[in-house]
This record gives sequence, C-alpha cells and structure tokens, in this order.
Amino acid sequence: MTNREPSEISEARKLLREFERNEHHSERVSQFEEALDLLESYLSEQDNPELGRVASNLRRTYTRKLLEQLHTLHTLDIDDWGSYSMLLLTKLHKEVDAICAEEKTLEKELNAFIAIWANEAIELLQKHLVKT
Repeated sequence: MTNREPSEISEARKLLREFERNEHHSERVSQFEEALDLLESYLSEQDNPELGRVASNLRRTYTRKLLEQLHTLHTLDIDDWGSYSMLLLTKLHKEVDAICAEEKTLEKELNAFIAIWANEAIELLQKHLVKT
C-alpha cells in the first residue's frame, strides 16, 4: 500500500488554501464548497479509516477557521452573506454545531453574523411567498 494521499484530499487541501488567501467572497465560498464536495465524495467511497479521519479533520479545521473569521465579515452585501450563511447552516451544520457547542464565543459570532441580514432575508422571502 502506498502512503500517497488520494487526489480528492490533495485537491481539497489546495482549494482550502486558496479559500484562505482569496479576498473575493463568492469565489471563497465556491472554493470551500468544491473542497467539501471532494472530501464528501472521498468519505463516501473510502475504505481507509486513517485517511477518512484526515478528510473529516480537514472539514472540521476549515469550518473552525471560517467561524473564527466571521467577526471580520460584517460588511458583506446580502448576496455574499447569504452564501456564507447557507454554507454554514446547510453543508457544514454538523461541524458548526459541534464546534459551537465546544466554544460558545464562536456560537455568539455565528449568531451575530446570521443576524446581519436575517430580517431583510426573511422579509424578501415573505414578499416572494405573498406574490405566489
């Protein structure tokens, strides 16, 4: 057996490093989501517990990094806010819940971040529902 890392994990690492360096929010979210898709694909097909832990740890590590950055993202427009919010509350919800349960300051940061555009988003959705 070779010690070489599977291409899905290597590519996910590359995308996550790019995510950290990128200043364009829509690209950042896309890079993060693409990395998650690669890791999820690997985890669903892998038969190596050690590499499975590596993939899971990458998800958790970069989820924590994103949560730690939320306090710097309070000037986002509603589109970028929505992209980050959906990523955190859907694709990453298990990791987010676990990390926030361990670290209440990150939970407070998440709640403050969600609150930025929450009322406006709810209002937009309600207006749409009234139209239909």
